[in-house]
Amino acid sequence: MASPKAPRALPHHIKAVQEALDQGNVKLSLRRSEQLVERYPQSNQGRALRALTLELSGSREEALLLLHEVQRERIVDPMVLGLLRDVYVRAGMLNEVSTSYEAAVEGDPESERNA
Repeated sequence: MASPKAPRALPHHIKAVQEALDQGNVKLSLRRSEQLVERYPQSNQGRALRALTLELSGSREEALLLLHEVQRERIVDPMVLGLLRDVYVRAGMLNEVSTSYEAAVEGDPESERNA
């Protein structure tokens, strides 16, 4: 089980991966995202970010497998949905983008559609 500090440390690790991506350093982002997922295996944002780094490194199959794991849960977090979208668009899987957002609307209790 994660320590009580885990929720506060998670954003730091996510930011480290994003900074490596912003610098165009895919190898570093791969290492950092692997550490992120190892440390916080239940973080959907971490796993989606890992999938993006895998896609950018040319490991599409592994990225898509990881995304399918993430999508099994009802994702409504806009950050995670954006990462899913980025990977699916790069993979040319536009139908999956629609499916992800439709599932989010259905799963969000605050959605106007469900009101």
